[in-house]
Amino acid sequence: MKKVIARKEDEKAKLKAKILGTAREIVIREGFGALSIRKLAEKIGYAPGNIYLYFAGRDEIAREICRQSYVEMLAGVEQAASVKEPMERLKALLKSYADFAEARPETYKLAFMQDPQFNEVMFRQTAIDEENGAGRRAFGLIVD
Repeated sequence: MKKVIARKEDEKAKLKAKILGTAREIVIREGFGALSIRKLAEKIGYAPGNIYLYFAGRDEIAREICRQSYVEMLAGVEQAASVKEPMERLKALLKSYADFAEARPETYKLAFMQDPQFNEVMFRQTAIDEENGAGRRAFGLIVD
């Protein structure tokens, strides 16, 4: 019985990752305005209602993509923040930020440079990140 439950949990995690990956592709290729639950469902071959089992809507999907981006960025920023000498630390932090953008241009664009509609939803209408989330921690390391 435990094997069946574990397999179902694994299948759910894979579908959630597929939803997020496909949503990321849509937003990067066509912009945030083009992301809809119906289009997303069509691309992954599921009914739109299935997506609502994992996410409340497209804004939640976009926020989750941004949160994942912040986690990726935090890994590099934390390492750079450990440099002791202030000028070298600043250089390392800026390099880490730039390296993230260069290595993952599509993720960087989505999380930090997307179209005005996306920015309005993500940055002004609701908080993307929890109080101690990866995004806030990463930017805190850069500015502190």
